[in-house]
Amino acid sequence: MHEVIAIIRPERWHATQATLERLAPPPSTQHRVLGRGRELGLRFLSRLGAANGAGVRYLPKRMVTWVVEEAQVAPLVEAIIEANRTGALGDGKIFVLPVEKSIPISADRFDAEERLTEWVIEVGGDDSLALEAERAHAPGK
Repeated sequence: MHEVIAIIRPERWHATQATLERLAPPPSTQHRVLGRGRELGLRFLSRLGAANGAGVRYLPKRMVTWVVEEAQVAPLVEAIIEANRTGALGDGKIFVLPVEKSIPISADRFDAEERLTEWVIEVGGDDSLALEAERAHAPGK
């Protein structure tokens, strides 16, 4: 499995959704974010046309994430590019990352091997909380 993260212009979000409808898109998560890339934000010009240093350092963007099987990565990336490419700086960026595992929160139980960390909260004599992490079912222990 892979996670595909696309950071796009906010005004291209609806076009992206429409393009992805052809793929029967997998579930996604989207956030409104602020950021900048090579366009370095937005600079205002004075009436004489000179940059006065004022401006917006971070621009509004839309970050959308999908977790898909490997066979779905290429069509998804192509559809994102098709919907968002204008040829100008600030079109966005796509990241593809491997996903080691996915554990649904609604699951009643999961295998001991999938247990990553068990947190134990202890209350000290001075009413302070101490967090102690222990590996649950760690190999070799």
